[in-house]
Amino acid sequence: MDILKFLKNELIEELEINSEIIEVSKVGSVLYCSKPHDNDYLVLCRNYTQKKNNIKIHEDGQYYDFFIYDIEEYRKKLSFSTAYRGLGTFSMYHNVQEVLKERVFGDAKNDWNFFQYEQEYSDLLDDSIYSLAFDQSRKYAYVTGKNFVIPYIVIKFVENRNTILTKEMRKDIEQLRKGSENFLDIISWIGNKFGYSLVSSSEEFR
Repeated sequence: MDILKFLKNELIEELEINSEIIEVSKVGSVLYCSKPHDNDYLVLCRNYTQKKNNIKIHEDGQYYDFFIYDIEEYRKKLSFSTAYRGLGTFSMYHNVQEVLKERVFGDAKNDWNFFQYEQEYSDLLDDSIYSLAFDQSRKYAYVTGKNFVIPYIVIKFVENRNTILTKEMRKDIEQLRKGSENFLDIISWIGNKFGYSLVSSSEEFR
């Protein structure tokens, strides 16, 4: 699939004739999972009139998700100016993806440092994990390990003082996503980092 050609045609169909694609990057689970469900791409544009657009397609037996942003809107997300509370907070997610992304076209040249927002990560995670620890309805709803992948990566990056995905981290992420082996131990480890108990008994969740 010619991704750049597809995206340029898509912009024409959206009547975004003044938009310019300045970067296309691989993001999402394809960067840290051996068998990702689909192929996620971050598309950054200049003069894109929409704040965000998500295009899903199935081509040549592959699933693709394209997340298209105006560059200025995307940079706001990196800076937490549009953040909201919860484990799924977009700003924290985008900061992780900015570290891990693999550029396939262009370079937006974002002037950015992952560790610049350490306090924001800590505050967001503390609020979210506190809610999970004391709200039983959410606790059970969020027991799927996939919801803890981004928090796990953020905690590990800050703890290790670098943004490299180690072999051990990749193994833990696979277990979280699949709900296999010791994924409940990993969830407990995340909670314990903030002084909260997320899994009181493994048997409750099996």
